[in-house]
Amino acid sequence: MYGLRGVLAGLPVRLASAVSVLLFLFGPALGASDGSQPVTIGVLAKRGAEKCLQTWGKTAEYLTAEIPGHSFTIRPLAYHEVGPAVARGDVDFVLANPALYVELERPFGASPIATLKNQWPGGSGTVYAGVIFSKADRKDLEHLADLKGKRFMAADEESFGGWQMAWREFKEHGVDPHRDFRQLQFAGTHDAVVYAVREGKVDAGTVRTDTLERMALEGTIRLEEFHVIHEHGGGDAPLAVLHSTRAYPEWPFAKLRHTSDDLAKEVAIALMSMSPGDPAAKAASCAGWTIPHNYEPVDECLKELQIGPYRDYGKVSPGAVVRRYWPWLIGGVALLAVACIVSVYVTRLNRALAHALSEHKKELADRKRAQETLRLSETRLRQIIDLVPHIIFAKDRHGRFLLVNRAIAEAYGMTAEELTGRNHAQVHPVQSEVRQMLEDDRAVIESGQPKTIPEESFVDVHGNLRLLHVIKIPYTTSGTSEPAILGVGIDVTEQKRAEEVLRKSEQWRAESEKLAAVGRLAAGVAHEINNPLTVVLTFSCLLAEKENLDEQDKQDLALIVHETTRASAIVRDLLDFARERPVKRELLDINDVIRRTLRLLGNQKAFQQITIREDLRSDLPAVHGDMNQLEQVFLNLSLNACEAMPHGGTLAISSLAEDGNVLARVADTGCGISKMHLDKIFEPFFTTKPVGKGTGLGLSVSYGIVQQHGGALTVESTEGKGTTFTVVLPSVENTMRDGSPLKKAGS
Repeated sequence: MYGLRGVLAGLPVRLASAVSVLLFLFGPALGASDGSQPVTIGVLAKRGAEKCLQTWGKTAEYLTAEIPGHSFTIRPLAYHEVGPAVARGDVDFVLANPALYVELERPFGASPIATLKNQWPGGSGTVYAGVIFSKADRKDLEHLADLKGKRFMAADEESFGGWQMAWREFKEHGVDPHRDFRQLQFAGTHDAVVYAVREGKVDAGTVRTDTLERMALEGTIRLEEFHVIHEHGGGDAPLAVLHSTRAYPEWPFAKLRHTSDDLAKEVAIALMSMSPGDPAAKAASCAGWTIPHNYEPVDECLKELQIGPYRDYGKVSPGAVVRRYWPWLIGGVALLAVACIVSVYVTRLNRALAHALSEHKKELADRKRAQETLRLSETRLRQIIDLVPHIIFAKDRHGRFLLVNRAIAEAYGMTAEELTGRNHAQVHPVQSEVRQMLEDDRAVIESGQPKTIPEESFVDVHGNLRLLHVIKIPYTTSGTSEPAILGVGIDVTEQKRAEEVLRKSEQWRAESEKLAAVGRLAAGVAHEINNPLTVVLTFSCLLAEKENLDEQDKQDLALIVHETTRASAIVRDLLDFARERPVKRELLDINDVIRRTLRLLGNQKAFQQITIREDLRSDLPAVHGDMNQLEQVFLNLSLNACEAMPHGGTLAISSLAEDGNVLARVADTGCGISKMHLDKIFEPFFTTKPVGKGTGLGLSVSYGIVQQHGGALTVESTEGKGTTFTVVLPSVENTMRDGSPLKKAGS
């Protein structure tokens, strides 16, 4: 309908873009062929070249149809291409954002001939603003100040609605985007900013008004996915679309200095005659055009930001100084000439110079003394912090050591000079620990508050695990004003070990009291049921001797006798456990006790699959003890070891002397004891055997016998590998030397 260039609107987007480039290169020749004068409109492609051609191609067709003898084409321009294209004279008209128009106004004689009347969902207007937004689920971003430390994206540094409007609002709210944002990026197009925010690549972004609504109508986004921060300045902004800044005049359609005034007048009349229903208006999503607006508010914005034509606003160049103050400069030269003539002052100046030199020498001497005093002070400080046994360090926000003392340097196998300047991650052997340390450093720096870490794991260069009580304090380094942290670490490893020993001691004391209580209860119960058991056993034996019993009765009586005898044995074990009988002491060789026990076990069938290995030292001192009770201890331990190796294994029994005590170890290669059962095995009635296979009193009785001998019974076990019981008894020499029943290890 509008000629050759009218075909562009009917082509696919990518093909239309290619044809537009060809028209730009060969448009003059084509225009000359049909007598039409080519006219190029440079349009800012804020959403990309393809979208630009889709939006404004119909406008070029409209103008070609309305103004005979002229053929209009659209040339999409990126933000950085607008200025150079105008400077080269490649375009006759410019349709761009107000900021770019203001920048073109003086150097290229740009002047507006019409202002865009933008079409919004539900209305239209001749002003627009910027939108600052985030994802809808970011409840932490409600105000502009909340964006400090966040990742932010804008369309382009030259984009008025997609950056500069928002920049002005940030500045008025005390936010410096180039300093306060963790990251500031420019996507190139408004659509790219919206997608980046939706996909979480940045925390927030800014685009011009109606961008979100248009993309929602196009079906590429949903408005519910976003949250807009409404803190616009400069009074109420009369906009019916989402916005965050004050409003400014819409895009101007501007002529350039070389463009004919008559042509500009025809274009202005044609644009203002465009109806909202025209295909060109619909393609541009506008309601037509209106008379040019006053773009002074845009000037004020650029002036406040000192960008565009106001980049050097407030600065004074040497040329400007000469032009403005040349009379004063000439006068100064004249005065200088007069001063040169007045040579009488030379002598006085020389004296003043000599005095100045003397003062300078004195100042140098004072400075040297001050430097020496500072050096001595630093040396004393170094000596003091090196004498402190605790770890002292200072690090910057990147984990680089600024100051260390000897304690931390030795922990890393270095000198203080070698460690200073190194990064913590390079010297610490355990990366998981250093990651946590650096994370704590950043938390202290960002919060500006001290932090106490009660227990921090620290593996030194020798592989030793230490526990440190660490205090980290934020401070600012002198000279650079960079944030850093000062830390002090106190080694509490031995303290924690002592606390653990105390805890175990309290646990053993509580267990001993519990065993005593259980013993008293067991004694009472045993006495109560012993007599009825005796009566049952006696009469069962008498009945079994009768001759007129059938076979079933005999079997039943035999079962009663067997179970009653087993019950009596349990009662005896309870009495043995509960009764604190006096020990019949005599001088014993612990090896003799062990050998007698092994002879008792040697003939038992259960021990035929087990290899018994002896390692008995021949030079052991004697012990005071009850032979029968000690045999019972080793018998119980050996039988337990046998039951732990149902398919065979090795039973190792050894003896040795250590710290005035005699030690006997009974070790097996059986199934071992689980950690959850290890603390309970000496409790009365505790057993992991099936019902009827054990009473749970063997180890309790053994434990009590060893304690009555002034000794100790300990256990070590690993599941799947075996168990080792250690009997510790005081030797005769130890008892006679200090009178104590047992010299405990480490006492």
